[in-house]
Amino acid sequence: MLSIIDTINILLKAIRYSVINIPFEDSSSKLIQLSCFLNPFYFINYKISKGQRLKKFLESLGPMFIKFGQLLSTRTDLMPSEITNSLKDLTDQCKPFPTKKAIKIIEKSLNITLKD
Repeated sequence: MLSIIDTINILLKAIRYSVINIPFEDSSSKLIQLSCFLNPFYFINYKISKGQRLKKFLESLGPMFIKFGQLLSTRTDLMPSEITNSLKDLTDQCKPFPTKKAIKIIEKSLNITLKD
């Protein structure tokens, strides 16, 4: 279960990668579109496509979210093609997860030490 700290971390990363703005960018309301400018990172990321921003956001959150992105990339009925095409990169062009970090997570969760 997510803790409050994890939830805040996800929210901050959503703001950092301007993923939080994606639903509002195509709105017909000028007032809602104006709300995108309240995000200070919007001006850094506005040239990057929505799909690439979502891909980077999911990569920054770790393997579980990458798996979720891979699932979304196959659901063209749920997501626009611009986003699903970018998320398809998560299936074959994803950065590898560090082995040392994986070992630490396994050792911590099982309360054992793994020997090489």
